[in-house]
Amino acid sequence: MIHLTDKHVQALALAERDDTRLEVFEGTVRSSKTVCAITAFILRVLKSDDLVHLIAARDLDAITDNILESNGCGLLSAYPGIFTLSKGAIGNTYLAYLNIKGKEGKILLAGYDKKNAWEKILGKTISCILVDEVNVADEDFIRECFARQTSIDHPFTVWTLNGDDPDHFIYKDYINYCKPLGKVPPTTLADIVKSPDKEGWYYFHWNMKDNPVMTDEKIRKASEIYPLNSHYYNIKILGLRGKAEGAIFASELSDRDYPDGLVKKDGALAPDGLNKDGYESYEIGIDIGNNEIKRGTVITIAGFSRDYSEVQIIDTLTCKSTEINALVAEMSSFIALFAESLINKGRLRAIWLDSYGPIQLMLSTLRKSLAEKGVYAPVGEVPKFGKDQGRKARMELLLILIGSKRLTFAPRCIIYIRALAKLTYGKDGLPEDENQPEMDYYDSLCYSLVNNMLRLNRKV
Repeated sequence: MIHLTDKHVQALALAERDDTRLEVFEGTVRSSKTVCAITAFILRVLKSDDLVHLIAARDLDAITDNILESNGCGLLSAYPGIFTLSKGAIGNTYLAYLNIKGKEGKILLAGYDKKNAWEKILGKTISCILVDEVNVADEDFIRECFARQTSIDHPFTVWTLNGDDPDHFIYKDYINYCKPLGKVPPTTLADIVKSPDKEGWYYFHWNMKDNPVMTDEKIRKASEIYPLNSHYYNIKILGLRGKAEGAIFASELSDRDYPDGLVKKDGALAPDGLNKDGYESYEIGIDIGNNEIKRGTVITIAGFSRDYSEVQIIDTLTCKSTEINALVAEMSSFIALFAESLINKGRLRAIWLDSYGPIQLMLSTLRKSLAEKGVYAPVGEVPKFGKDQGRKARMELLLILIGSKRLTFAPRCIIYIRALAKLTYGKDGLPEDENQPEMDYYDSLCYSLVNNMLRLNRKV
């Protein structure tokens, strides 16, 4: 457990009170808000006479990373012997524990990203609930959590989140009714004070200085994760609320003035522009063209350093063919040319295509064509997940890579810089997609990175 500040002590003291119904911890990344939420949840669970509780996050991977492990401060890593992972009769994983009276209890684990994953809580009576990144959760799930607690004498809920759209239901229906405690950003406080306080509901705002392990140097480095003044800088680094609008990447990318280091010219590039084993591994993303508007398919080749601290976009092709057989021939010829340039062809780890029409036929045909040319790298459909098919996660990954100067482009790939600089937020907070050419380059680029998303994010 980290050293406790006055804010931690106040939040944890409230968690131990039976009349505290809801605690909300909103703020920046690296602020210790999640660690404090975990501790508050533990305190309430162990003293509760009720024996069924719930931890929820986007999915089970998020629960493991953010709650159970949490860089050594999670339920399992920081409290060994108190909580034990167990499996129920039908295979559901849960945490078993003994409360302070020696009674055996159970903490359910639920991912709220898919309804069939959280419907396990239906019909159950649940006492204490921890929801990580509550602003991402489905509205029906939040309502159901409160419904599951209605017969409990002293229910307790704790939420964590970064800033989001001020009009989000989680603010208008719940968080703005909390009593704000401690220092709160003026714009956030102005939203909260418009609504009357509900008894037992409390709000804390967290920033990096609330985390005792965050030195000035660590705060400086963390502040460079996202592009300065971007929407994600405001909500993740400053912990402010705000709408996603305007340009997404333009604060770091200019159509005419490229930042130093963004376009990389190094010895790894051969005269023909292809990389001769300058990176540990390579993956290829392919955005299939739109036959209706007769626009070509875009292929992106990305190179990854051994520790995934650096990514370079090293080559690209916009295909001219749209008929499937001609397109496959054009794609396989380009990919084979790249593979032939590698000393170790095993470094080409995978080729990813987006979902489009007869994708299975396309996959099998491309595999066959590549095999005929001596290329045996796996060819598969782009991994997609969640309600938005991973679109938000892909956008956030690009923002992190650009903001932290870990993504560079070979000179022949400057077209990606120009494309990214033109993208703007849509009403859903994701890139506006009107079948513009820039989205073809963006999608292809994302597909070349997505299989290594976890590895790239862990280097932040």
